[in-house]
Amino acid sequence: MKLKMNNKGQTKVIEATIASLLMLGALAVGSAMVKDISVISLNQKESNEKLAYGILTTLIRGNVIENIMFQPNGNLRSGWEYEMNIILSSLVPPNLFYNLTVYNYTYSVSPGKMLNITGKVQLNKIKISNISSSNIMAVVSSADVIYTNKKLQVIELHFEIYQY
Repeated sequence: MKLKMNNKGQTKVIEATIASLLMLGALAVGSAMVKDISVISLNQKESNEKLAYGILTTLIRGNVIENIMFQPNGNLRSGWEYEMNIILSSLVPPNLFYNLTVYNYTYSVSPGKMLNITGKVQLNKIKISNISSSNIMAVVSSADVIYTNKKLQVIELHFEIYQY
């Protein structure tokens, strides 16, 4: 194909094609950079979520929840929130922030042995957290575990992990 130099239409088509290729290249580079940032934050969120579930599992399997929160007769201990805060601060890495909320479900059992949840009460009256009001958080991960303790109480642990 022979290009005529005095034909302005052909040169405009070539210029438009080159400009389009440059635009596509810039878009490809830009979208690749955005994907990398979101993948990093998604991976961080997933690892924090695994950490949260691991900590809750450790607290339950080691009977830490039972020993700290409840007296032998099943009543709540006074000041258990402070002890739980100390334990969590030793389990959570120092660059992360946490918040734990503990709930007790009230329930009834129907004649067919069905468990019917009738209510939910927050057990911790004092904040179990290392977050101050001045901290600004970015990445949030949470874990919820519901289990039955030795006194047949249905307990929910809601654990949140925050990171700058």
